[in-house]
Amino acid sequence: MTESTLHEIGNAFARGEDFSSDRVVLPVGFERSLEMLAKHYGDLNNATLWATALLLLVIESGGTCLPLEQVSEIRGFHLLPQKLQSFQSDDWRAALKGSAFGTGTGDAKPLVVAFDRLYFDRFYQVETAVAKDLLAPLDASDADAVLEKPDNWSAVCDEVFTESDGLSRQVAETFWDSRSFVLAGGPGTGKTYTIAKLLVALHKAGISLDDVSLCAPTGKAALRMQDAINTAMAASGQLLGPTHQVHARTIHSLLSLTPMAPRRSSVTALNTKLVICDETSMVDISLLQELLRSLPKSARIILVGDPNQLQSVDVGSAMSDLLQASEQGAIAATVLEVVHRIDESLEASAREELLQFFAEVRSATSADRAMTLLEDGMASVTFIPFDVDQPALKQVAPAFDLAVARGTKLRELSSSTRDDVAIAEALTSTMVLTAQHEGLLSRTWWVNEIAAAAHVPSLRADRSGLPLLITTTDRANSLVNGDTGLLIDTEAGVSFVRGGEVGAVPLPASSLRHFQPWWAMTIHKAQGSEFDHVVVSITPGSRLISKELLYTAITRAKRHVIIIATRADLRYGIEHPARRFTGLFEALSAAAREAEHGSRTSIL
Repeated sequence: MTESTLHEIGNAFARGEDFSSDRVVLPVGFERSLEMLAKHYGDLNNATLWATALLLLVIESGGTCLPLEQVSEIRGFHLLPQKLQSFQSDDWRAALKGSAFGTGTGDAKPLVVAFDRLYFDRFYQVETAVAKDLLAPLDASDADAVLEKPDNWSAVCDEVFTESDGLSRQVAETFWDSRSFVLAGGPGTGKTYTIAKLLVALHKAGISLDDVSLCAPTGKAALRMQDAINTAMAASGQLLGPTHQVHARTIHSLLSLTPMAPRRSSVTALNTKLVICDETSMVDISLLQELLRSLPKSARIILVGDPNQLQSVDVGSAMSDLLQASEQGAIAATVLEVVHRIDESLEASAREELLQFFAEVRSATSADRAMTLLEDGMASVTFIPFDVDQPALKQVAPAFDLAVARGTKLRELSSSTRDDVAIAEALTSTMVLTAQHEGLLSRTWWVNEIAAAAHVPSLRADRSGLPLLITTTDRANSLVNGDTGLLIDTEAGVSFVRGGEVGAVPLPASSLRHFQPWWAMTIHKAQGSEFDHVVVSITPGSRLISKELLYTAITRAKRHVIIIATRADLRYGIEHPARRFTGLFEALSAAAREAEHGSRTSIL
């Protein structure tokens, strides 16, 4: 029976001869996982095997568990036998049993049913551990190990925060009330500004910033965090001296993790009193657990991010789950909503249009209003309805001209007297953001077309005028994945200068190993960046299109957005959020109930 069921599953999820992208395919490694599970647990019934196959598909899509109330919503459900398609949640609960199922309390069984969800034990353990660590009470037994609210805090906040800093000051006042705090908000709403002001306040209150750790999931995100904090401090006129600077690091660097050692080897907790993690939406659940388990129980943590942006490449949707839990009172949070990123030089009507469109894409369940706004015409948002039957270059001409103008300007700057400010402005003037690497309107399509039009004969690092995106961290040259810059002519030959760094020492172009021509980039790579003009280019029929993808792309713009997509693809993206089935919210709710029960018991 088991072998025949495995054979049926293999046939149902096999790729067809036409290699259709619409097929729901179970990767070979996942098929082997099912086979090994069946081999070690002979009493697995058919329903469990099919449900586990769906669970594997959920994990491939970034989820952690299979909710029994929503099995019919899982991609691939239609491939199940008709009998299983008629199952209700009670039927699944009754069917998911046997020797392969554990209780999630350390009995080392591969499958767990908890929170009305089917889990692999590993992800159940990870989510419950994250929930318990976040909601654990602050250990203040050692006064020297904990960051306590200074007696002069209110007076310091009066000095640091202005009347317009209402929510920022609220964060500074309330994050002390619990061990964990969530700061959420969209692009340009002042998350980093709030953190910068908080750091200044801590310093002025006499707290050593050596006790504060800043981190982010990627090297580029860490650099952006550091730069944004410095900018925010400068704008507020409250710069810290060189001896009091704090430096953002990747989470991996903070924990001394490597690809060969994804878990922290030391049993000693980090020597820190406050950790501030930026871009938490990009942090997968396993890495978040590793960060939390590495902290002393006396350390506070602030998780910063935007729940509406693209989620982590790996498994989990931490930021969305945290905000949902905050709405139920399980964890403290503040959400910033007023957007400050939009260029102040824009006319009021154009600024309002851009903000209105951002909000519409973020929150709408129907695309009707957004499509009407686009079809009626807006000063700050341009829609180019793409027709696959018409010449592509002719249709995208307005966006293409902007991209080529940027390329031409960069080529001029590369061979003239070096002007770092002008280079930085040109690099961030216009950017094409694509849904895919390959195909029509993809990153490679734009790169090749712009290279031809801008008269750049080589896409190697051997000609000046080529903007580059570094794709792999290069410690020898102090480059991180996501760094950007321009190849310029120097006395030593063609060299790479990072954009935005005034006076940076150029690197010989021959030393660069991993890079892409930076005339276009994928939307995933663009998280945290901002440009004056953004071209959002959606490959027709792309399976990657989603509300989060569109929202992340359009909110990179400070002045103007051009969207190139078929009407059907754009409408689909606005109406379809990228669903991830996770259980962190349920784990947080359970941990909060347990903590409340424990406190009541102690009182009694």
